[in-house]
Amino acid sequence: MMIIFSGCEIIIVEPVYDPRDKFVGDYEFEEYSETYDEVFNYHISIRKSASDEHEIYIKNFYDASIKIYGWVDQDKITIPLQEVDMYEVEGTGTFRDGEISFFYTVYDLIEEGPTDFCHGLAW
Repeated sequence: MMIIFSGCEIIIVEPVYDPRDKFVGDYEFEEYSETYDEVFNYHISIRKSASDEHEIYIKNFYDASIKIYGWVDQDKITIPLQEVDMYEVEGTGTFRDGEISFFYTVYDLIEEGPTDFCHGLAW
């Protein structure tokens, strides 16, 4: 907080806090597919949306070169059900100690199943 004295006025300037800031960055990502019992490693990036103060974009999600969106509320990301480039995606993420844990499902609309149940860690 910054206090500015101007004549007889006191102006208090509060710093602007954006809970999305802690999520923004480039990450190593380890994904475990419960459906296929396999581990995959790749990179993702998370950026803030310019149009919505709660929205973020996750690029290269599922290592499929797709960009999905989610909403941030404190330390949590909600990934609403969405169809992107022939995938249906839905899930959640939680920020803790500089890492993000994800739990999500992916359904390949071209292959028509099975639904891939995954969890991953971004650091």
